[in-house]
Amino acid sequence: MDVCEKLKGLGENYSALIVTPISLLKDELLHVVRKATGTGLPILLLTLNKPQEALDEQFRAEGIDTSKILYVDCIAKSLGTVTRKKNVIHIEHASDLTSINIAVSEFIEKIKTEKFIIIDALATLLIYNSEDMVVKFVRSVVQSARGSRLICFTPSAKGLSFIEKISVYFDEVVDLSAEENASQSR
Repeated sequence: MDVCEKLKGLGENYSALIVTPISLLKDELLHVVRKATGTGLPILLLTLNKPQEALDEQFRAEGIDTSKILYVDCIAKSLGTVTRKKNVIHIEHASDLTSINIAVSEFIEKIKTEKFIIIDALATLLIYNSEDMVVKFVRSVVQSARGSRLICFTPSAKGLSFIEKISVYFDEVVDLSAEENASQSR
């Protein structure tokens, strides 16, 4: 079943964790962003894997209108590829969970209407931060995003311990790796 179909039944405001094999992450993110942009609602996209430029180019190549997306880019500065744009907030480094949390909170405060918050590859934060710090960060973001449509992706390859610890904070957990394993065993 399609991720967006599963999320549709959650109502207008929810928090969802999408656990996906790395091989499906790009396509699932594209699919969710396409559906979100189709609503016309403002979107905050926290990117931890790819610089905003690369994601924006990828989305536009797929015919996705990116005009309503505010990017929080946690990778471009460390790669030295920062380009100044109105719709991009650059975070110094993915280890700076405080600055990331502030950027998300400011978006939530500024946009009083319905909105999407999409986080690409939560587990990437584990490269730069301890698991306990990332779990606290996730809890904080989920709590502050109440009243929004929060969709977080994490690769299934990053370990069950982390996924189990953070899944308790979400209204819904969609495990695409379990579905992929079931379809492969048939």
